[in-house]
Amino acid sequence: MCWSGEASGVLAVAGLSTAAYVALKQGESKELWIPLTYFALMELLQAVTYVYIDLCDNPNNQILTLFRLFTCGISTIFCQYGCYVFYSG
Repeated sequence: MCWSGEASGVLAVAGLSTAAYVALKQGESKELWIPLTYFALMELLQAVTYVYIDLCDNPNNQILTLFRLFTCGISTIFCQYGCYVFYSG
């Protein structure tokens, strides 16, 4: 996690901006901007969960925590997808 919800929000915006730039740039493959978008959205989800810190009985916190666990679990797929850009010939 980042230092604060605000820091996570800034990183999410920076990541989404970078992903949009790469997606709209001519000649760039989707194997680069799709993982960037995914990880920026993970960071955005992290920023949202800061609202519910220390509210363990809150159903929103519980649902967001499960969703974060799921996104962390499948993040390796997007890592491999992103590595394809650098290792494909």
